[in-house]
Amino acid sequence: TAALNEAGREIFYNVAAIVPDEALAALRRSHDAGAVAVHSEYVDLLRLLAYDAERFDQSVALLVELAEVDESATRKGAADVLASLFFIKLSGTHAPIQQRLRVIEALLSSELPQYQQLGLRALGSALEANHYSYGYGFEFGGRSRDFGYRPKTRADVAVWYSGVVAMVETIALRDGALAVQVSDQFALDFG
Repeated sequence: TAALNEAGREIFYNVAAIVPDEALAALRRSHDAGAVAVHSEYVDLLRLLAYDAERFDQSVALLVELAEVDESATRKGAADVLASLFFIKLSGTHAPIQQRLRVIEALLSSELPQYQQLGLRALGSALEANHYSYGYGFEFGGRSRDFGYRPKTRADVAVWYSGVVAMVETIALRDGALAVQVSDQFALDFG
């Protein structure tokens, strides 16, 4: 993926819709080989690959790593896409709330401040109740797609937010700056 020209990248996108696991593996190999800057062109593809729960964790892991890149446009794009995957609706993924909460908790528990900041953004998205970012396309080749998980009942909404609030409570009860930041994020979204 590192040496692809514009036409090659377009072909790669089209093939990724047919063989998403292989495309994700190719992106991981390219990233591991040090082609981070090239991956900035694949941020949207990683979002599309995160649609299915079985590819969510790997796609998110690459987005997190891309959000660390020194180029501000790449970092912002990856961080924005990452945050969008944690909305209760219009997220573009069917990863269940428990899976998403594990990612948020791992980011917040990291020793790296930049990971903690990504975790706070993801938490803010998970707490969002009214304003969702809809700036991304959901089409992916010939695959039939919807907008991702959407609660069907009030009970579904209650499960979502009770899970998020329980995680916030657990982290907020710890000592330290992160507990304060998580409490502040919660207050900002529910205050």
